[in-house]
Amino acid sequence: MKKQREEQVEINNQFLEILRLASKGEALDQASKGLAQVMSGVSLTGKKGKLTIECIVSDEEPACSIAFRVKVGIPKAMTRKMMLYLTEDGGISRKDPDQEEMKPIVVEAEAETHERASAAS
Repeated sequence: MKKQREEQVEINNQFLEILRLASKGEALDQASKGLAQVMSGVSLTGKKGKLTIECIVSDEEPACSIAFRVKVGIPKAMTRKMMLYLTEDGGISRKDPDQEEMKPIVVEAEAETHERASAAS
């Protein structure tokens, strides 16, 4: 059992070493920078982000070629919400069709009070 564990560790270390050596460290640099970008986006938006390291292996008799592709999924901030309503004719409106229209109230008492106060002075 211990021998299997040692072999597994060696295999994992081989992959990390290959990633480090690929394109003179370019793949590892891209992954490190990408991770920082994703973490920054997550911190700003509170949403989940994603970093994918894709390993492309091709048969190149008598060996295999390996290339890496780093994909960065930075969460984007949303714009502010806006409430819109669908009208009966299929249009879009900012006005709620179910809300009763408020009618303006004319307040004349304020003018009378002002006149009385002026007359009393």
